[in-house]
Amino acid sequence: AALLRAARICSNVEDFDMERIRIDLSLLLNEYPPSFISKHFH
Repeated sequence: AALLRAARICSNVEDFDMERIRIDLSLLLNEYPPSFISKHFH
């Protein structure tokens, strides 16, 4: 859902890429394993 929201609100690819990085960092800081992030977001 977060990536879909980012795709809707970001006006260009660079903004979307930065938002995706923020989402990844947020998940890591909330102790989601990198394997979960890779499986669901890449």
